[in-house]
Amino acid sequence: MVRWQWMLGIFLLFPVVLPAETFRWEETPEGCLKLWEGEKPVWCYQYRQKIHENVPVSDLRRVAGCYFHPLYGLEGEILTANATLFDNHAHHHGVWASFMTFLVHHPDGSETFYDTWTDDTAVKKDFVGWLERKVEGETFVLGVQNGCFRYENGERKEKYLDEKLRVTTHAVAEHPLLGRHRAIDWEYSWTACDHPITLAGDRPNGKNFCSLAIRFAVPKEKTTILGPEGEIAGDPLRCPVSWVDYQDRFIPGGKRTGVALLASPKNPPHPGGMAIRHYGMLVAGYPGVEGYTLKPGETVTLKYRLWIHENLLTSEAWQPLVESFR
Repeated sequence: MVRWQWMLGIFLLFPVVLPAETFRWEETPEGCLKLWEGEKPVWCYQYRQKIHENVPVSDLRRVAGCYFHPLYGLEGEILTANATLFDNHAHHHGVWASFMTFLVHHPDGSETFYDTWTDDTAVKKDFVGWLERKVEGETFVLGVQNGCFRYENGERKEKYLDEKLRVTTHAVAEHPLLGRHRAIDWEYSWTACDHPITLAGDRPNGKNFCSLAIRFAVPKEKTTILGPEGEIAGDPLRCPVSWVDYQDRFIPGGKRTGVALLASPKNPPHPGGMAIRHYGMLVAGYPGVEGYTLKPGETVTLKYRLWIHENLLTSEAWQPLVESFR
């Protein structure tokens, strides 16, 4: 390896952390945990279920929680959108995780199908408790215990799935390629409770709408989405990529910035890859439309990184950064 490649590798592994500003958090009466770095907001985690007034009273998705919104950029700009903006996508909530197919297998051989994306659903995710909330050096670590419960007449009943979420938010740093940037690492673990649970995307329509999803704010101009082979055209619903970089102008008249989503190579393999929408949607897509059935007590763990960055890169320049994420 020539000297400049060796030096670049060192920089990629050890970006320069800018003068630290203290992480702090606060809880709102509405059940939202808000993280700040210095005077700039980083994200809000809506851990309690919240009523979304614009969603019809008859729609069970009117009440929802366990999602991150807003997610903020480096200048405090809002990067995400949620159900308060939509009349037909009440299941879209900033950064969240859910499965379009949620199939419960009962002991008598029968099955109950729930669509937690587009239909009224009797399965809701609900907050159980905090696992950790702490500052570790230049990071803030959030650990949450949630559950997927069956609801009946507005009351929480049987728990089908345990969820553990660990989010590690890194301080803003300077990078030779990315410029000023922030990395946020998401780790989801799901464990089936008393019944086998099949998790999948939209099987009838071949859409990988499952696992980690991001709904961005309304695009300010033509959105560019990069992948390993260059710019991604159209809106593929099963795009065989392990990373994408979503680029847009989040502040009218401001600079174009990027938000990259990377899947860890240690994640379980699955066919199809990510679902991509240029109107502002990225979905990690595990386990695809084929699905995966968790046996009672079995756990699946997925890891992802979001890189919010100010410098826009080519696909070729992204590759060593992708390889540094393990």
